Amino acid sequence: MEDVNFGKVAKALEGPAYIAVGFGVLGFQRAQVRRRELQRRVGELTVAVNRKMSEISDDVAERLPKEASDLLKAAGDFAGDLTREAEGLVEESVALGRFVLRMLQGGDGR
Repeated sequence: MEDVNFGKVAKALEGPAYIAVGFGVLGFQRAQVRRRELQRRVGELTVAVNRKMSEISDDVAERLPKEASDLLKAAGDFAGDLTREAEGLVEESVALGRFVLRMLQGGDGR
């Protein structure tokens, strides 16, 4: 087998290697651009769907009898109150936990 001049081989492969890396970088950048375009489009569609759902729910609410509309409003108010109630319950639970911890430590903070 003849002696192979690895310096010449490396020099001959250097250009194609740079080209391959360049194509890889370009492909990655193109994928990033496509991803951003897709994110923007999905965001636009989400806004459009939310707007349409709001229009439909408003239309349905207008067609409901007054009693049903009042019931839905009361249910919405109740759901909002539940959030505030839950927040209050969590605060009370934390305070009770601190009290019990102080009692277990001997009451004087030991």
